[in-house]
Amino acid sequence: KEREVTLVQNQWVSTSVICPICEGIIWKPVLCENCDACYCTKCINRFARANKDKCKICEHFTPKIIKPSSAFMNAFKEIKLHCCYSANGCKSVIDYLNFDKHREECGFQEFICENDGCSKKMLLHQSKMHAEE
Repeated sequence: KEREVTLVQNQWVSTSVICPICEGIIWKPVLCENCDACYCTKCINRFARANKDKCKICEHFTPKIIKPSSAFMNAFKEIKLHCCYSANGCKSVIDYLNFDKHREECGFQEFICENDGCSKKMLLHQSKMHAEE
């Protein structure tokens, strides 16, 4: 799931990286063109639909994706997250900017074998050994 991120414990996080809607770490940041408030893409899209395209802060949200500047994104560089597959055994700690890449490649994500007559559930890192069986 896109939003399942867990911060590494005792980590200081700037309030500038907190979404005013969900109050979690901003995921896939989008700025309001009018007031520069920053939101998670999903949060502001959902909020704007329910509130006639208004920003939660200035109430004049233009529903246009405006990518935050590289200076703004620097605030995210130091954020460390546990892998979203930690419940499956992944012990990786990933920085925010590489989280999506790790999630796509993590060997601890669930995998369903698509070989004829199989459909066994396993972790991705187990699939090579399973294919050789």
